[in-house]
Formats: sequence, structure tokens, C-alpha cells
Amino acid sequence: KYFTTSKKQKIKYFFLNKKSQITVVFFHGFMSDMMGAKPIAIQKFCKLEKINFLKFEYSGHGKSSGKFIDGTISKWTQEAKQLIKKFSKNKKLIFIGSSMGSWIGLNLISFFKRNLVGFIGIASAPDFTDELMWKKFPKDIKKEITKKGIIEFKNEHGPYIITKKLIEDGRKNKVLKKI
Repeated sequence: KYFTTSKKQKIKYFFLNKKSQITVVFFHGFMSDMMGAKPIAIQKFCKLEKINFLKFEYSGHGKSSGKFIDGTISKWTQEAKQLIKKFSKNKKLIFIGSSMGSWIGLNLISFFKRNLVGFIGIASAPDFTDELMWKKFPKDIKKEITKKGIIEFKNEHGPYIITKKLIEDGRKNKVLKKI
């Protein structure tokens, strides 16, 4: 199924409705999707235990609309917020974030604080655009991103596209040094 956001993005999602008072929400990682081993295992657990389960793909990921290069932490957080609101009325929520998904989940804690009863981070990577990317990039990479606005890295997992917009927006969303 697809959910259309206020910005007209079509977000691919799956909702397992077990009519429970708890909904587990899974947030996938950077350049990932909702079809990985982690969300599938959590979905099986929720089905067995008769717990609601929601998983989805941010714009530019998986089968959701949009281009990955247009994405930012702010944009993906807002998409997640809108979709979760649809399924969270009077429900207790447990967030499970993988890598970047933990960052997006952490961004949403204050908004869903009345409903949130648990948070699990798996290989959590909040603030990764600054701490694990920008601060570790060599000067030539930083210069190319600053000048061109984009760079593509290739490794065993395929190409990784990093935009200046993603780096700058990440700085606005830092959570690790907040009180």
C-alpha cells in the first residue's frame, strides 16, 4: 500500500493490524528499504505475538516515490511522522530504528512522547552525516561536495550518493549533543 504525504510523496508501507494496543514501528536505514532481514524478522514476531506492526520506506528508497538525492533527514522525518500519525491514534508505540532509522526515530520522540513506551536502536547512527561522513571526509571530497553539491562513492554495497543538502540538513537535526 501507499500513503501520500502532504508534499505529494507516495510512501510504500505495510501495516499489520492485530487490533492490539501496541504498534511496533520499524525505521530502516540509509539507502535501505522495508524488505530487509530485520523488518521481516520483527514483522514475524509481531504476527506471532498479535502486535500491530508498521514498516515503510522513505521517499527515494525502495518502492516509494521521489529521488534519493532530494532526500534529507528533515524530509524523511516528516514523512515518517505523517504516516505514523495515521496509525497511532490512542496506541502505545515502540520505535525500532536501524542505523539512520534510529536518528529519524529519535527526532520523533518529542512528538509522540505521550504514546511512546519503548525505543530500540540497532546499529544506531544518529548524526552520521556529520560525525561519520563530513568530519572523516578528506579535503578533496569536502571540496567536491561543496562545489558540485553531490558526490558518488562506490563500494561493495553499490553506489552511495551524498549531497551537500543532506550534510547541511543533518547538522540541523543533530540529537547526540542535546540535553
